[in-house]
Amino acid sequence: MSEAFQRFLKTRVYENTATAEEILADLQSIRSLDKQKESETMKFGCGGALLIPLALVGMLFGESQPLLAGIWVVSLLAVAIVAIVFAVKAHHYDVEDRRYEMMHSVMDLLRRDIAADTPVAVMLSLKPVATRENFQTKGKVGVWDFKLYHDDWMRVEAKLLDGTLCRVELTERHQQRSRWKTSASGKSKHKSKTKSCLAANVRLKPKTHRYTKLSEIGQQAAGAVQLPPWAALKGIAVEDGGLAIKAFTKTEWNAPSLGKSSDTPHGIHLVAMMLLSLYQVLNLSRVITKAERDAE
Repeated sequence: MSEAFQRFLKTRVYENTATAEEILADLQSIRSLDKQKESETMKFGCGGALLIPLALVGMLFGESQPLLAGIWVVSLLAVAIVAIVFAVKAHHYDVEDRRYEMMHSVMDLLRRDIAADTPVAVMLSLKPVATRENFQTKGKVGVWDFKLYHDDWMRVEAKLLDGTLCRVELTERHQQRSRWKTSASGKSKHKSKTKSCLAANVRLKPKTHRYTKLSEIGQQAAGAVQLPPWAALKGIAVEDGGLAIKAFTKTEWNAPSLGKSSDTPHGIHLVAMMLLSLYQVLNLSRVITKAERDAE
């Protein structure tokens, strides 16, 4: 068990700089822990819920032997309370599957282009989204009151085999909406709903001598971008000698574990196509450079 994984058990934030294989091993440990806690939450929660009505039955049919009935009721209630406490503790580690599965998919995608001994810097937050530290603003949208949260929950940074520095950052934009609705009879009813999207920021910083025309590409860069139909481009630009692209999902997304399918779009497809688009722009830069040299 790595030190980073031990820290994760306390904070629910996995932060590490290690080889791709070591990080993938820790992600497998997080997956195993999550599945174990899901099972424990279900087992202890259902067990505690079943024991409470059994205790009530003992109270109803214990008039002939009140002492034994009392012992029965107290014992069952005590066990039920303990089971519920264990269920609550287990639920603390029952985290959102798609987050660690998404990081696993990103690592699996990038490791083909990373040397086995190259360190990779990662951060994965499995904390709840709607927290004070993630709060951005609040207001109204039509009849709805809303609160907006931004959670920067994943970061992967590594040097690729060709010397290019690669960084992938994912943010969840989460909006909680609520309103009171009055029916024709005069009764008030509270309604709530949530909206969220995945915002991705992918950046490549290649060796500058290979791509001398990056800053001159301009609008041609956007024309080289290809994204899934369920995602939209926010922007692509040259930043600090590198090339960065930002995009976001327009629909719900998922990240099923390896070997499993989902009807919901897989988030890794967005990251993969963003990387492909960046490499197409880099290739365009080299084509322009070559054409100018040939014309001399």
